[in-house]
This record gives sequence, structure tokens and C-alpha cells, in this order.
Amino acid sequence: MWKSSCALPLLPLIACASGSNEPLPPPEVKVERIIPSTQSLREANVRAKIRITNPRELPVTIAKVEYLVRTENLDTPIEGRSTLTPNSELPGKSAAEVELSQDLAFPEAAEAFLAAAGKEEILVQMEGAISFGDGTSASFIRKGSIAPPNLPRFVVHEAQSSIYEGEGIDVTFYLRLINENPFSVVVENASYEIVMSGKKVAEGTAGIGIRLTQGAVQEYEVNVTVDETSFGKGWKSMLDQESLSYSMTGELVMENFNLPVEQNGSIDLN
Repeated sequence: MWKSSCALPLLPLIACASGSNEPLPPPEVKVERIIPSTQSLREANVRAKIRITNPRELPVTIAKVEYLVRTENLDTPIEGRSTLTPNSELPGKSAAEVELSQDLAFPEAAEAFLAAAGKEEILVQMEGAISFGDGTSASFIRKGSIAPPNLPRFVVHEAQSSIYEGEGIDVTFYLRLINENPFSVVVENASYEIVMSGKKVAEGTAGIGIRLTQGAVQEYEVNVTVDETSFGKGWKSMLDQESLSYSMTGELVMENFNLPVEQNGSIDLN
């Protein structure tokens, strides 16, 4: 994105008086701010606000801007580059503020993507050069970091039990699909299997083609009955326990990768 705005006069002209053979001072370029953001599970963006100062009396033409953004701490580096030809004129003794933007695609391979998503931060560097109409140029460089996307989570948020007349134990599992990103994600499939005291008591698919909006939580209720039918004649020994152990395993199927699900817990019977 190319934006410019006039600014107050900055540095005085450094060149000697008219008629001198000394070269005119080149325009100055400074990266004032770098603004990274994560756009989706597949893409990030890096924007930079750059200030270009023309210390000369005469205007100068901003002919070309070339820049590169690349990661610095990924085993599978990613990068993006752009070239702009604004051919805009910067008046003498003035400054312009320019905004540059570069998209970065996260790795498509599942292993490389999950490695990137597992980082606390993804270090990036933006570097480039601005060429002016008189043949001079000025380079710039700035480091920053991108917050990796949050992987969707599928968890047992809560498990409750109730004993009815010594004939059985009703257990309700509240499963949650969680998206902690500032953007929507699509879960193609969320499967689960629940085991209690070593016996599989439930399995299924929580949803197919689920779109979770930014910061959204979707809850699913799974009901299980512990009685002679499901656990055999010895099930009543469970009533003497303070809690029942459980485990949930499963898988989240996304567009280009799968996430294993595993969680252990206990249900209070008191």
C-alpha cells in the first residue's frame, strides 16, 4: 500500500551554495514502525511505516521501491517480496510517510506448518531500498515478530455425574471446540472416543464442516450411562469410588493438516 502525506520541513539543506561541485545529499529513509498481523491459519501480513526525507532544495522523484520480508527462526523459512513504481515527486525540504505491506504464506506442508504454529513468536526482517529519479538510492531494514496462529482446540470442558437409585450413574461430558484466533477457522471434522475405567463408552463426530468465528466456542453434550448393561455386573463397585477416571482421544481434521486430541481427567462422584 503506498500512502504519502506532506510533513513539516525537517533538516536544513546540507549541500554547499549553488555552483559547488559537491554531490547533493541523498534523501533519507527510516522505518518508523513495523506492524505484523496474523490474517488466517494460512497467512500473515507485515506492514511498515517508512519516512522519506528530502533535505534538498529541489524536489526528487521516488522512482522505485523494492523490499523483502523473510522469517528468521523457522526451519522452513518463508518470505515475500514486492516492487512498487510510484514515480511520485517529493518536494524539497519535506518528508513523506509511506506504508508498505507484504503478505507471507505459512508453509503448506503439515509438519512445517505445525512447527511454525508451535513457536511463541515468528521472527521476521523487512529490508529493501528506494531508488530515486536522479539515480541515488537509500536502503532500509527493520526486525519484528509475528504471533503464530492459535490452533483450534477440542477439549472436555466439564464432566458431571449423578447417581440414580443405585441403578446406574449418568455422566454428561461437555465437549468444546475452541477458536482463540481473531479470524474464523473451518474444522472439517472433529471426532472423539471416550474411555472410562478402561472401557470405551462413547465415540462419534462432533461436527463436519464447522466454521468457528473469531474467538468462538461451540459446545457438544455427550451422555453416558454406567450400569450393568454397559459395564457388567461389577459396575456397582464404582459406587464405592470417590471419582471415575476418563480419557478422550480424537482428531481435528483441518484443510491441510490433522490435529490429534488427547485429554485425561476424573469425574467426582461425591
